[in-house]
Amino acid sequence: MLLTTVWVLIQMPPVQNWLIDKVTSRLSKDLQAKIEIGRIDLSLFNKLNLQQVLIQDRQKDTILSAGEITVNITDWFFLKKI
Repeated sequence: MLLTTVWVLIQMPPVQNWLIDKVTSRLSKDLQAKIEIGRIDLSLFNKLNLQQVLIQDRQKDTILSAGEITVNITDWFFLKKI
């Protein structure tokens, strides 16, 4: 039930925008680089699509500019004990 609720929330654009803002702000601060992600799309623990991705270093040189990046999540790594 909780898993379904989380998945439904993540599919909502306002929640996705909030997540993008939190993640990119934290990464930008920690890495002292500009990181932007326009949109995310998460399939239920199978695939993560990142759209409009931009990463620049401290000198504003572009490290990555991609229209879309797809990450396969097939391992359920977050449920494994370390």
